[in-house]
Amino acid sequence: MLEPDGGDPELALARVGTGEAEQWARIQGRKALVSIVYETGPSGDESEMEVAVEHLGRLAVGSVVLVGMVNGDPSHCYLLAFVDVVDDGLPDSVCGVRTGAELAAEVDIEVEPTAPLPLWQWLRTNPGRLLAIQSGADLLVHAAGLVELKTSEVHVHGRMIVGRGLLTPPTGATVGIEDVDDGEVPGVPATAQLENVIQTATEPPYVGDQDAVVRVKDRYQASAGTDPAAISYIAVQATYLAALEALVAVIAGSVPLNAVDPALATALTTFQAVQKPGDPPTTITSEAMSGSAVLRVVDSVAE
Repeated sequence: MLEPDGGDPELALARVGTGEAEQWARIQGRKALVSIVYETGPSGDESEMEVAVEHLGRLAVGSVVLVGMVNGDPSHCYLLAFVDVVDDGLPDSVCGVRTGAELAAEVDIEVEPTAPLPLWQWLRTNPGRLLAIQSGADLLVHAAGLVELKTSEVHVHGRMIVGRGLLTPPTGATVGIEDVDDGEVPGVPATAQLENVIQTATEPPYVGDQDAVVRVKDRYQASAGTDPAAISYIAVQATYLAALEALVAVIAGSVPLNAVDPALATALTTFQAVQKPGDPPTTITSEAMSGSAVLRVVDSVAE
């Protein structure tokens, strides 16, 4: 352990919690304070250590931590690192990606098996612990490979651009002169894609959530392939009306109705043989563009 000028040690191991029936962590003066019992240094002494925000998700009663003591004072200490991790060792997998820990688990033999150390990192909270990420400016998530979002439901609130990145990336804030503007030089936000409003003309006009992310827009209203009943009705109706018009024309130009006229008889026979359209359909089915095709197209719409 480090010691200031040969004095009291500045580093020690401790265990979270005191074993008492009380709260083992609290907020005071906007600081996160966690109860601990020292395992080394002032062994057995109880204290409260201050914890940074990035460590909150991994805290649990019984966790072994490395504590830094200012000037060797056990009552003025900070959490520096976790000595043990979740489940007293590396997890077998995170997000479905194996760490190799299960291959090197402890077994009752003289020589324990080993596995290569994973050269990637992860952030995983204990079961039931919320993970919240809030950025005061732009938030970027980049990966050289695929990105997988796996959850029961995803909510997106705001305009979404699919298939295209930012016009310009953001510029982060930097340190400035200490006594001017809180010692910071503000950053510059990213420039988003310009809105390209697409008007979708349909007959009849669609009145649903045509601009929602979950809807796939219609490529065309209908055809004989998408709705044969409706298209067949239109064709039958056209034939029927043509025959009816021919009959009326013959009757209008014929001799008195009680006279025997071959043209009239032929027109009546033709009219009676034509299929009648019947009642019109009450619904119509339109073909929609596939979801995979839509996601390959840059399509931004008005809110």
